[in-house]
Amino acid sequence: KTGEEVYGLTVPLVTTSMGDKLGKTAGNAVWLNRDKTSPFEFYQYFLRLPDNSVEG
Repeated sequence: KTGEEVYGLTVPLVTTSMGDKLGKTAGNAVWLNRDKTSPFEFYQYFLRLPDNSVEG
């Protein structure tokens, strides 16, 4: 032990409107690293999401 405080964060699993998991193991990951997902691909991913996949 170093005596330093450590914090963690958990979030609910992100799923599609059909209940399918989103992520790299499902083959539909969107990376925040421009070497893995270009800025254009990142924009297009969110632009093409069906309306029922977005919760307001």
